[in-house]
Amino acid sequence: MAVAFAFISRYAVTALFKWLYFHPRPPEVLGIYPWVIESGNSFPSGHTIFAFTLATIVYKKNRKLGAVFYILGAIIGFARIFVGVHWPSDVLGGAILGILVGLLANWLYKKIRDPDSWLVELAG
Repeated sequence: MAVAFAFISRYAVTALFKWLYFHPRPPEVLGIYPWVIESGNSFPSGHTIFAFTLATIVYKKNRKLGAVFYILGAIIGFARIFVGVHWPSDVLGGAILGILVGLLANWLYKKIRDPDSWLVELAG
């Protein structure tokens, strides 16, 4: 369920930010020919959002495996910059948004799995 949430949220969050904030891709600004052809706005990196959302979800269950996923997410982000389709700020923003979405996914999963847990938290 968490992976499905990560996949769906990647598209939702990416679409929202790309609609709200126009940020051209490096080839449009620098006049370079990228290794990979991408269209649309640059910010945020959807690949990085997905990778960091998944890493955050996995980290909650298994810290060692989650750390590996975070490293893979960083590699994905670097690769998106290297092939010329994102600015470093796109990747950093994607990583931050991915972590936030992953935390939200973990919180929602806990609430869905145990709907009365918020009462226990309130009671202290």
